[in-house]
Amino acid sequence: MNRIFLGGTCAETTWRDELINYFEKDYKVEYFNPVVKDWTPACQEIEEDEKNRKCNVHLYVITPEMQGVYSIAEIINSCWQAQLYGTTVDKVALYILGDWTPAQRKSFTATMKLCRNIAPERFIGDFVKDTYDIIDNLYAARIILLKGEE
Repeated sequence: MNRIFLGGTCAETTWRDELINYFEKDYKVEYFNPVVKDWTPACQEIEEDEKNRKCNVHLYVITPEMQGVYSIAEIINSCWQAQLYGTTVDKVALYILGDWTPAQRKSFTATMKLCRNIAPERFIGDFVKDTYDIIDNLYAARIILLKGEE
């Protein structure tokens, strides 16, 4: 069973809660949600342990509420981890959610191309219209399975 690290935009977005709701209701998957109310050094250590040792799938969702660029750096780092140490990170998924300008879409397209070049067998990503599209993509890639499926 896959364990998914839920990385990407925070900023009080709801995409994690929506995905977790799908996961818990219909799918056989474990996950780690790094978002906490009070971010401390101990929280950072837990996140690094989960991301680098326990979660074999790194999922990043980027939304227009993004306030910094650290998640983009994490995505590239995860792609390198997947390519160099595939036994730890099996897949890296990047989904771009929401409305973006043509220039921003062009930049994200280039970022996804870079990720595919780094980890061609381990990267998946696309622009999506909602969290259900993400679920469809994860299911199609066999990252998540319906409860009862083998």
